[in-house]
Amino acid sequence: MLTHRLPDPLEAGHGSGPETATTFIHAFSREEYYYPEHATPYLLVSNFGQAGNYLVNGQPVRADDRLFYFLNAGDELEIRYEGRRARETLLILFDSRMVQQAVDAMVRPPEDLLDHPMQSRNARTLIPPVPFAYTTGFRQMLDRIRGWDGLEGFAAEFFADELLAEFLRLRDGACTEMRKLSAAKSVTRQELYKRLVTARAFMEERVSETLTIAEIAREACLNRYYFIELFRTAFGVTPHQYLRRKKLDYAHSLLRTGEYSVVAVCHLVGFDSVGSFTNLFRRTFGQTPSEAAMHL
Repeated sequence: MLTHRLPDPLEAGHGSGPETATTFIHAFSREEYYYPEHATPYLLVSNFGQAGNYLVNGQPVRADDRLFYFLNAGDELEIRYEGRRARETLLILFDSRMVQQAVDAMVRPPEDLLDHPMQSRNARTLIPPVPFAYTTGFRQMLDRIRGWDGLEGFAAEFFADELLAEFLRLRDGACTEMRKLSAAKSVTRQELYKRLVTARAFMEERVSETLTIAEIAREACLNRYYFIELFRTAFGVTPHQYLRRKKLDYAHSLLRTGEYSVVAVCHLVGFDSVGSFTNLFRRTFGQTPSEAAMHL
């Protein structure tokens, strides 16, 4: 099912609960919006342009152009959109059976799936309460939904299956990164991971600025030395290495437009020296900035 209207707050408590048919809510709004706490099905929560503010199980979370959330069936969600801002919201409510079938397809051996294709373990699938960063592929899937949903013949079930399979791969990757953190309690690992992902998105959002490690660590509410070690443990690179690579990727995309000189791009992405920028760019991409600009 597809709708372009956010749920009516007057109907709170009378809508879908943990069990629901798969539903897409793709809505545009400019007004303040409040929907009181309610139990959700498996639910993907995403916003574009302006961020959406929520309470999930009593904890404040934010969904924006870089981070989204995926809630478990039975989680408590409260929606709080503040201010008169143009905001695009995409909520996808998944049928619980669909989620379980997708999980089974990923974890059961092929022989078992061939011999018993209709059987299911019926175990509850849990999604960690952390923000997830968009990969290029996952964002492209959402963009296709955003572009196709106004056209006749919108294949909702196909998009839901495709999205769910890709998300479960993202979930598995996030769980692998969380397990690398040394905290004894899972709730502590989840909180640390949430802060690391938020700090990583902060770097990406300000890729053209000159950020210090102290500023990034403050965004994560962590001691700077502890932050550096946790970031490297979870993601395999230091914050400095990650930010530098994002700056170079951004520089590469700017140069490919043909609209900027090498010197302009160097300063746009926050490098002080054209020489050091050129050397880093060559080591990363195997060509100089000038060569990248020529290959349009």
